[in-house]
Amino acid sequence: GSMKQRTLPYYLRRYNSSLIGASRGQHGLEVPAANGIFGPMTGGYKHPDEDQMNAALSFAWTWDLQEELWYLKQQANKIPNFNRRWKVLSILIGANDMSIKEACQNATASSGLALLMTAKIDSALFAIMSSFDR
Repeated sequence: GSMKQRTLPYYLRRYNSSLIGASRGQHGLEVPAANGIFGPMTGGYKHPDEDQMNAALSFAWTWDLQEELWYLKQQANKIPNFNRRWKVLSILIGANDMSIKEACQNATASSGLALLMTAKIDSALFAIMSSFDR
């Protein structure tokens, strides 16, 4: 994003100008590789230089968190002394999962999906804690 946009990195940079990793510029949607929403071979990260450490994918489900984490790890390798730096991680996921028609119309399906989401989020959080020192 632009430094004109009032995002979390905008505010953090006001207190620490050496902040790195926030996305820069704008580009089209990036969707999970296995999503197929725009046809085969359209998913994945196309703009890593602009995205930096912004691993968000449009139309992502909780089971796509592992792909986002893989990208995050790849980008972290490009930052000097990454493991010694403090990080801010925000996760916004689940809205796409809960918009599944069956989950909206059936309490049993909704409960089952909530359990699946919980397992996927727990797995991703464990992988994050295991991957980074701070």
